Amino acid sequence: MAPAPKTPVPTPLSVVATRKWYTTKSTISEVTIDGVFFCHLLEDVVRPTTAKKVYGKTAIPAGTYKLILSVSNRFKVLMPEVLKVLGYLGIRLHSGNSDVDTDGCGIVGTYDPKTPDWVSNSRTTFAKLMTVLQKAVADKRPMSIQYVDTQLPVVK
Repeated sequence: MAPAPKTPVPTPLSVVATRKWYTTKSTISEVTIDGVFFCHLLEDVVRPTTAKKVYGKTAIPAGTYKLILSVSNRFKVLMPEVLKVLGYLGIRLHSGNSDVDTDGCGIVGTYDPKTPDWVSNSRTTFAKLMTVLQKAVADKRPMSIQYVDTQLPVVK
């Protein structure tokens, strides 16, 4: 009797946010999904790991984290959630435009260097992101997000 065929293990979905533009108000990243450019991400200010976290105004530390879809307590809808970030809870990716909209989360959209601290097309980008992530969940692909710093923080 031949052995049963092995079920293929789904390839993990990899989201990478490479932080490229740092100001005293926000941090903007280029986001890739499985190695292909997808959008930009606006976050709060990156602070040195030795600095005190400022609630709702500090980007999460660089690193790789589990990414899931769950219902947000605040927004009451299904949204991406970044898990196991030491000292942070309820970190989401959602729509918005500026650091005022982040509250510690990441805002997806399109960045134009002529307009610092701002992303546009956020709702459309968020809808496209949800489509990609929901397909990954349906395909049983584990998801992660990696935040990569490319320079030292500008805020001490």
